[in-house]
Amino acid sequence: MPLFAVVFVLTVGRAFYLQVLQKDRLVKLAEKQHQRIVALTPGRGAIYDQHNAPLAVSIEMDSCYAETRNLESLPDGVIPNKNKLISKFKALRDAAQKAPAGPSPQMTPEGGAPIGQ
Repeated sequence: MPLFAVVFVLTVGRAFYLQVLQKDRLVKLAEKQHQRIVALTPGRGAIYDQHNAPLAVSIEMDSCYAETRNLESLPDGVIPNKNKLISKFKALRDAAQKAPAGPSPQMTPEGGAPIGQ
């Protein structure tokens, strides 16, 4: 019985030490183990033709877009040359809308004449 009491007191003392006295240190340690930012660049698999030449491959590139309706609502001075920027975006949008619709002709992998002609 005295041995059980000693083991019980040691266990309760250790639990108190870890949960109360060492709480802040152990919380920080746990956060470092569980919260980590890992930059992942998703990529699609490459597409190859029958001769194992790549037809489509993933490339990593930065992209940027702007919604002109949101740019127009910003107060003046937030973006330098805001009106010039908005007019360029609108010109690009208008040019894209005037482009012919439909798929472009398929080209051979060597860059020759369109397939089917």
